[in-house]
Amino acid sequence: MFWVYLLPILCIAMQVVCEATTVGSPLKSNKKNEVGIIPEEENILSQFFDGNRDPGQSSFISQIFNNFSLNFGFFNQQEAKQDFACLKQDGSTDMQQMVGYILISIVPIAGLSLYFLMSLKKNLSIKLSVGRQVSNLTGIVTKIKIPYFLRTPIYKSFSRLYNVIEEDIVKELADFKTFNEFFTRQIKQRNIDPNPKIIVSPADSLCLNISEIQGDENLLVKGINYKLGEFLTGVKNYKLQDEAFQSMKINPNKSQSKIYQAIFYLNPGDYHRYHSCADITFTKRNHIVGYLAPVKVSYISKHEGVYENNERVALFGEYNQGFFSMVFVGATNVGSMTVNFDQDVKTNQPLDNKFEQKLTKHYNIENCNQEILENEKQACDKRYERLQNGFKVPKGEEIGQFNMGSTVVIFFEAQGNPKLLIQKGQKVRMGQPIVQLE
Repeated sequence: MFWVYLLPILCIAMQVVCEATTVGSPLKSNKKNEVGIIPEEENILSQFFDGNRDPGQSSFISQIFNNFSLNFGFFNQQEAKQDFACLKQDGSTDMQQMVGYILISIVPIAGLSLYFLMSLKKNLSIKLSVGRQVSNLTGIVTKIKIPYFLRTPIYKSFSRLYNVIEEDIVKELADFKTFNEFFTRQIKQRNIDPNPKIIVSPADSLCLNISEIQGDENLLVKGINYKLGEFLTGVKNYKLQDEAFQSMKINPNKSQSKIYQAIFYLNPGDYHRYHSCADITFTKRNHIVGYLAPVKVSYISKHEGVYENNERVALFGEYNQGFFSMVFVGATNVGSMTVNFDQDVKTNQPLDNKFEQKLTKHYNIENCNQEILENEKQACDKRYERLQNGFKVPKGEEIGQFNMGSTVVIFFEAQGNPKLLIQKGQKVRMGQPIVQLE
């Protein structure tokens, strides 16, 4: 996803080109009207955006628009004027903006340098800090405001490259001011099967694996296993084997219960929010601080321990057949994960000597003081029911979001022999049935 670092350079270049297409230099004149635009330049901009330019005067910008096969009707003229007008300030403001643009232009170089450093260094502390720097820089880049007239062509190109389902998007492409807004976009409401014996997909994603698990060592992708105990708890060398593994089951009829896993990888073009797979009551959360290494298949198939070592947020709870857990795994560029009903979850934070590698929270009301309960009341809405032992999240309801694509892993207890409705390697959509329970 490091192509994102090209965005500031593109925005700056377009601003410079726009400067070149206007008459005179704003830095050399003090004549401004009340909105800060030099009259001659305002006239030029007016001709440019209102389509009154002389036919013989074809600007470089116009050629770019033509190459994008766009017409000026796509653009919000007033907002686009404001984008360009921001450069037409007095000398001190121009200098501040210039410094800002220079700093932003350093981001791609710094980000790539840190990324390659991280790939070379094996030391945990280096990877912890460098991975966060890379992700923080990516966050800066993706929150830069994109000029209005560039949004549609940029998002269209991205959508074609990563197979974004544009029909699902609620807003117009040009209404997303930043890449981060586009990544975390909402989608049109989908129909969710209300049958309590149906478990649905948590996200638009690629299913890497769906299978029964019987102990600590479990298949991630071909040739690579992960350790369940370390993954769920963050405790090094902790094994969920034999009796410890059986203790995960909470259904009274444990002898007839099995534990299943399903692993979903979100591509950059996928919808980046994750939803509840069933009517689940979440009772506990583990936030485990770790690496921010890539989680794409080409990387995890060559490197062991990625899931056990990456930063992740694990929610534990129960549904109508027993134990249910959802784990949201961070990655390079994806340090930020949210849980809508738990505002204490703060991922990808700067590390210092006092940081805790594992942050656990029980949602039982008895463990919460009045201040925490008040904060919860403000953070939650009618989508979530506050119970004595936790939060009940209805099937299909949004839980949180990634800032960019990553991975969701679910574990669930099931009675008898449930029918798996999807298979590994299959592309699935949020709300699609994936398991039919007995």
